[in-house]
Amino acid sequence: MLFYVIIKKRFNSYFLGITSSLFFILSPRIYAESFYNSRDIFFMSLFIYYIYFLYRFLNNRKKSNVILLSFFSVLLINSKILGIIPVSIFCFLYITNYLDQYSKFKKEFVLVGLYIIFGIFFIYILWPYLWSDPIKNLYYAFKNILEIHESIRLLNYYFGEYISSNLMPWHYRIVWFIITIPSIIIILFILGLGLSIYETIKILGTHLNKGVLLNNNQFFDLFLFFTFIFSFFIVVKFNVSQFGGWRHLYYLYPIAIYISIKFINYFHNKIKSKKYINFLTFLIILNLSYTGYWSIKNHPYQYVFFNIFSQKYSLNNFDLDWWGLSNKNILDKILEKDKNKIITVCPGSFTSLKPNILVLEQKNRLRIISSDCANAKYIIDNKMRRINQDRFWEEKYNKYYEILVDGVAINTVYKRKN
Repeated sequence: MLFYVIIKKRFNSYFLGITSSLFFILSPRIYAESFYNSRDIFFMSLFIYYIYFLYRFLNNRKKSNVILLSFFSVLLINSKILGIIPVSIFCFLYITNYLDQYSKFKKEFVLVGLYIIFGIFFIYILWPYLWSDPIKNLYYAFKNILEIHESIRLLNYYFGEYISSNLMPWHYRIVWFIITIPSIIIILFILGLGLSIYETIKILGTHLNKGVLLNNNQFFDLFLFFTFIFSFFIVVKFNVSQFGGWRHLYYLYPIAIYISIKFINYFHNKIKSKKYINFLTFLIILNLSYTGYWSIKNHPYQYVFFNIFSQKYSLNNFDLDWWGLSNKNILDKILEKDKNKIITVCPGSFTSLKPNILVLEQKNRLRIISSDCANAKYIIDNKMRRINQDRFWEEKYNKYYEILVDGVAINTVYKRKN
């Protein structure tokens, strides 16, 4: 795992490298979505490749490393438009780091030139849409991506209220980030973020006032810190339609873990008492054991994980099975109990049943017929509401079966009366 390599090299510690990997594996939401979220998790994986080659380039400025960094910069941008944020921050920091050092800037000029030239080359050959008219089509591509995303209107269940995705408060993704990360990671992250802010102010003060160049680790830390802060700021400021929790920002999770690991390293180096170090280690092991147990117990519904600080409240006041993963098990249950050759079903939410029907065995797939909710025998409700949706079935249908996580229904199937 490349992230393990990054942590191990950055902090010169196998223990911290292994800990960072466990933080990833035992983060229920990230683990669950690794199986079916083909965009946000893929983008997060590309981001890890990108920061790995960025760190490698900082420590060894060979031309081959420049080319690899340029390649993964382009892949990041091609994957999602948000890739522009970390790439722009890297370029800005790299150039300004040598702005007052003319002799060093000359030495870096060739590398900067290679980065730009190969970046243009890779973005052209990896994006066939650009071949006919690169500049114009690049503009239209980004413009259409933004317009399509902003035109989506869904209902979010947020703090016990249904709110249209274009009317979400500024703290929507920040809150989702806080309540869905394992508790030990969020504690370490908050402490590490305070440490990062302090170090950033100190480093920038020295850099700006005395013109001292950033060393490789300082540069890398600043890059990750600013990428995290600016990403949240930009989506809060400019992203009108917000939905799906913070999944669009999953690529920041490696940074959150990095900042957590950074605090552990700082704590270990500053605190000489083995008693406190052992206590922190115990808390980490205890919490990871809990998330591991919870993930096994509630498989495959790890997506509805909330940390222990928010679990009791969040399960009743926030969206749960966004992806409709539980629909598959609901269909299996209906097929098992209902022996009719043809069974009509309707989704009682905006989550489509089609992906779940497609993965059924062919003989069962032919038995399931999608219908409108006024005529279906079964209505499958994973609680994800449509805008202005009439829930008439709660009077005309009986509750037939439920899937529970921590005692809360994440999906309910209703059967027509009589």
